[in-house]
Amino acid sequence: MPYKHNESRRHKIKKSRYKVTNWHDYNSGLRQRGDFTIWFTEEAIEDWHPVKTGARGRPKEYSDIAIETAIFIRQVFHLPLRQTEGLMNSFARVMKAEITIPDFSSISKRSITLPKHILTKAMEPGNLVIVDSTGLKVYGKDEWHQEKHDAPARRTWRKLHLAIDEKHQVLACELTTPEVGDPTAVPDLLAKLPALLLPSWVMAPTMANPFLKLF
Repeated sequence: MPYKHNESRRHKIKKSRYKVTNWHDYNSGLRQRGDFTIWFTEEAIEDWHPVKTGARGRPKEYSDIAIETAIFIRQVFHLPLRQTEGLMNSFARVMKAEITIPDFSSISKRSITLPKHILTKAMEPGNLVIVDSTGLKVYGKDEWHQEKHDAPARRTWRKLHLAIDEKHQVLACELTTPEVGDPTAVPDLLAKLPALLLPSWVMAPTMANPFLKLF
């Protein structure tokens, strides 16, 4: 029987319409979405160029702060390296900052050797850690391979457990099979944290007792 045969007798829920009454605040909020402010602090400008150490070899022209700033702006605006250099030159010109901008080649080369910041070092003892999980779908052969060789898809699931603090920083992660629950993954996640940074409380929404006091 066609789907539209019983369309006239089918129960329908009317879509609710939202009527804007505060147009002034609504328009101001839409304008504010496109407004952004970027500034360089005095400390960043002073440390833009590294201090000469007198070591052998050619000294670095730009400090790690300058390269990290360029990479951060590139990631926010999704720009290639050359456009990132041009945008930073515009920022420096508008703010009248007496700094030189690293070229795209320096940004590319220095981004590989930047030191990795360990987020767990910023965590203080006694913080609250939230444990939650999400599903990841794993695919097998592609569609062409399935149709050509009559191979099964072999799609399966994996569960990614995450430990996040109240500052939304990912502290630890664990990839398990779907049958592993959050309470089972909590000891493995806490084992990846330094002993001095173990939290006092762990919150897991899927547990029977969402709040677990460790000590």
